[in-house]
This record gives sequence, structure tokens and C-alpha cells, in this order.
Amino acid sequence: IIKCQHLVFTSVVHGRLEKMIDPFMKLPALVEVDEIGEAKVETYPQVLYHVPNFGTKVNLLNLFM
Repeated sequence: IIKCQHLVFTSVVHGRLEKMIDPFMKLPALVEVDEIGEAKVETYPQVLYHVPNFGTKVNLLNLFM
């Protein structure tokens, strides 16, 4: 049994993003927060990083920080 965890943090869920993450998510939980005031929707380029192991994941996270 392979255990893994996928987390996606985004302020806007749009079709392109759903298409990118759909192969990795089975019954995803979606948490929504109501906007206060005027909602402005912008999209930004999304990047998907495949990491083969925990060490690579830690190195990638350190690179981003």
C-alpha cells in the first residue's frame, strides 16, 4: 500500500487547475471562505512538481523558502 498526501492551496479554482490536479485527487475536500467586499478573480500560471521521494521534497521546499 502506497500512502501519499496531496495539498493544493489556491484562492481560485478554475477549469485548468481542476484538470491538472484531477488525476492525483480522489474525493478531494474543498474548503471555501466567503469573500468580504468585491471579488476580483485573477489566474496565475500553475506549476506541478513531481518529486520521487521525501528527500527531494524537502530539498524542493527549502529551495522555495
